[in-house]
Amino acid sequence: MNPSIPKSKISLHGGGDEEAVLKFLKSAAFLNIVDKAVRQQTDELLAKVDDIREDVRRLTEFNVDVMRLLNSQSAVLKHLHERKDADAKRYGVRTLEHVQEGGFDANFFQKLKLSFDRKRAKSVKMGSDVAEYKEPEKPKFTTSADLTKFVIDCMMKVGTEKEIAKEFADCVISSDARGISTHGVYRLIKYINDIRKRLCLPNALPEIIMETESTAVVDGKNGLGTVIAMFCMNLAIKKAAKGGVSYVTARGSNHFGMAAYYTDYAAKHGYIGMAFSNTSPYMVPFGAKQHFFGTNPIAIAAPGEHDDSFNLDISTTSVSIGKVEMAKIMHLKLALGHAMDVNCCPTTDPNVAIKSKKLAPLGGAGDVGFKGTGLAFMVEILSSMLSGAKYGPNIEHWSDRKGPSNLGHGFIVIDPKKFVPGFEARMSDIMRLYRNLEPIDVNESIMVPGEPEIRKSKLVEKEGLELTDLQWTTINQLVQELRVNPPRWHYKS
Repeated sequence: MNPSIPKSKISLHGGGDEEAVLKFLKSAAFLNIVDKAVRQQTDELLAKVDDIREDVRRLTEFNVDVMRLLNSQSAVLKHLHERKDADAKRYGVRTLEHVQEGGFDANFFQKLKLSFDRKRAKSVKMGSDVAEYKEPEKPKFTTSADLTKFVIDCMMKVGTEKEIAKEFADCVISSDARGISTHGVYRLIKYINDIRKRLCLPNALPEIIMETESTAVVDGKNGLGTVIAMFCMNLAIKKAAKGGVSYVTARGSNHFGMAAYYTDYAAKHGYIGMAFSNTSPYMVPFGAKQHFFGTNPIAIAAPGEHDDSFNLDISTTSVSIGKVEMAKIMHLKLALGHAMDVNCCPTTDPNVAIKSKKLAPLGGAGDVGFKGTGLAFMVEILSSMLSGAKYGPNIEHWSDRKGPSNLGHGFIVIDPKKFVPGFEARMSDIMRLYRNLEPIDVNESIMVPGEPEIRKSKLVEKEGLELTDLQWTTINQLVQELRVNPPRWHYKS
């Protein structure tokens, strides 16, 4: 029977009783109680340490396999067929191709549930608590129109005028419809928090402060980046229609969402469109130790015949920060070489990458990284240097900033009719030739940049937009905070 505290009342304010307490605390009985508790806690901690060591050992073995596979694409394909996805699922990634190439395609968020090993009740995240796996609910579907109305309602709740909210919502939902959920409803909370904190003025209208027949500089007045970007693209199209080529820059702006939204808009009007933007610093330039440039996206679109188009939208880092955040939330690993820890050592842990704010340039952290670095510098010149916006490390990180972002954008529009006749037919022909290339995998087709996203958006039009668990969580949070109605949804029949 374990010794216990005497049943008599013990009060630290009761004179004699205080002496009884002190006597008991010095007794062998009390020391035995403490010793037993400490031993029990120590045994439990040692057991947990042993479990963690075993997981680390397995992860280390897996990383060695990955390093070997990265030396040869043919080795990766061979190994993938031999081992299928068993090892990949075991360590929290979907396939070995996911490790090598990032694995983030247009259907990334619809496939996230495949990232977990359903046979395990938990997955270990390096540097964080153990997360319990929960089987996802039956998928919910909504329409782009219903989700657009939801975004409009949310923006109006924080004071955004209806027409501005509509323009903003169209860009956000277009991202989700294309499968680019890093720039869709998931981001809505950040935009709304910026408005609540007066870090962004939702009803501010952009103003032209310098202009020629073919160029312009626009002050965004710290308004919504999507509204500013659309104003600039429309202005650039108007100027290109007259002179053939135009260039418009913007300063005083905020995050403008998916760059392809604006270039696709130009292509639908028969123009070649290009869009650039600087962002808060995450890229560690080739040969350096500190982050300096942002993910600095580049987008270009060119129209073909029958609504066909080429539409490239890439970050100049090996992976966008949005995909790193998604990997963290869903307990996925990053591809080796895409991110670094605080000491600039490669890491596959998104938690470490977000803390260090260090991403590798396009091409990776190796000798090819100078290409991504150079492209990021080019974007900086075209977006901030020519607009008067903040640049490089002078930009605050989105989640840490205390004042206006003052981001810079750039938009180039070219009227192909001012150059050669039959441009759209020529574009369709080169895309046809490209698609007819023999694929390495006979089960896959060759697609031009932007085609997977276009296919996804057409599927959404037909079947509706599947809401991921993360999107649904975001929607529920906004419903509770803003007292708005959620979008109508249904289960797939």
